[in-house]
Amino acid sequence: MLSLLNLRAAIAHAGWHPETRLLPDLTDRALLASVRLAGRTKDVSGLGALYPAIRQRHSSRYPFEVRQIPEAVRAALAASARVEGAALTFPDSWHLWEVLELVQEAEARNITDRRSEQDLARWTRIDAPSVSTADDGVPHYAFGPRKRGGKAPMRDFAGPRQVAGRDTADFEQNPQLALISTDHDRPEDWLRAGQAMERSCCWPPTTSSPAPS
Repeated sequence: MLSLLNLRAAIAHAGWHPETRLLPDLTDRALLASVRLAGRTKDVSGLGALYPAIRQRHSSRYPFEVRQIPEAVRAALAASARVEGAALTFPDSWHLWEVLELVQEAEARNITDRRSEQDLARWTRIDAPSVSTADDGVPHYAFGPRKRGGKAPMRDFAGPRQVAGRDTADFEQNPQLALISTDHDRPEDWLRAGQAMERSCCWPPTTSSPAPS
């Protein structure tokens, strides 16, 4: 849950302790979490330090540089995820290729799923009026190039639609992926996984090192 981690980071940055409860009311399935300002305190969790990175963090739908992520960076990203109760690992060899095959299978299903196509149409903006007036969704200029080749999994937000002037590009043949996992598969674990992903993506706030794709 990216927004929950961002809220906690903002509260800690302001000098307060964010007392957080996941799924506080089991009779209200729409209430995923509650956060209470539990007094002013010194931030010892490192949450506040992530706050500046919230505005800088963004998705990239372009090919990444072909260079290995340093082991020190991998270890730090994994440590960030552990703070939120999740594990972050970097699959390689057969594990990596199995993950890529699963992604390809999922994308193939999306292509033939009418509901997925409708969802894509609702959350993407291609025509000029919607791009200039909408306050949510993904505008066409943020789609990135259409994938011409490579193994890196990239979602095509245009779907079957044509976008004028859109380029094509070759993506990584050996992509470096990071997986977030939890010990269990309960709703609260899903929320922990989302926060772990955001905490890892916002690390480190003081450098320009990119998070893994």
